[in-house]
Amino acid sequence: MKMPYKIIRGGCPYCDLCCMCNIARKAVYGRDAVYPFTHGKEFGEVQAGGEVYLEGEPRFLTLDHLILLPKLFLPSRLKKCIELGREPLFIDVETETELGGFKVKVPVIVAAMGSIDIANRRGLILSEGSARAGIVQVIGENVVNMRGYDRRITDQPCLKERILKYFEHVNGNYGGVVIQQNVEDANHELWNKIYSDKDLDEYIERGLIGFEIKAGQGAKPGLGGEVKVKRDLALKLKNIYFFPDDPEKIAKEWYEIHSVPGTFTREILSDMIKLAKTTIQE
Repeated sequence: MKMPYKIIRGGCPYCDLCCMCNIARKAVYGRDAVYPFTHGKEFGEVQAGGEVYLEGEPRFLTLDHLILLPKLFLPSRLKKCIELGREPLFIDVETETELGGFKVKVPVIVAAMGSIDIANRRGLILSEGSARAGIVQVIGENVVNMRGYDRRITDQPCLKERILKYFEHVNGNYGGVVIQQNVEDANHELWNKIYSDKDLDEYIERGLIGFEIKAGQGAKPGLGGEVKVKRDLALKLKNIYFFPDDPEKIAKEWYEIHSVPGTFTREILSDMIKLAKTTIQE
């Protein structure tokens, strides 16, 4: 089988990047290999699949490999011809639409990225960029517990900072911020904090803030959100999340932290939607 890159043998600095070395890494590191890993970087500094290239060659297909082609016979093109009085050009393409109740410049959503270091540290940049682009940004789970609501409890942005950064650069009434809530966030009454926050009233009234009920974990089926934290933060969070190793009893650098995926039936989901709607309307 032809490999898209060559396997370097003996002291390979990229031992986590090729498929053969990935197998070896899993054997050596055990369950720690579940988490994104790159030579010389700690957890939270690496994205799963973030190391796209190895020695100049792509490790897997990316968005750059996609080619979008229009249909040859397009009835709506004739309608546009009549409307313009000429043949349409690429400058006449309209990408504005409605997506999930939000008016957007293009049908793109910045998917939920929560409290993990690499996502949260870039949270303010993501907020500004998505706002300027007029697209929706989803802020993921656990930020309120791990980073704070309206003040920082670590050296990273708190949740409200990420929300307000978006609205500092909001593109008219385009886009919006969706706040994801998991079980631990609900225990913290996250949504209540959002819709009772006077600083956010204007944006709720303009329809620029939405809520997302988290039901399960797409990236880790059957599990909740899982990250690693250092001991100082683990001690603050030990009564909120499940820790396989008690940070008060076991001293080490990193601790696994587990959220629960939540339990849903049709009735539970329906009740949660009704509760969210009723509270916001009040």
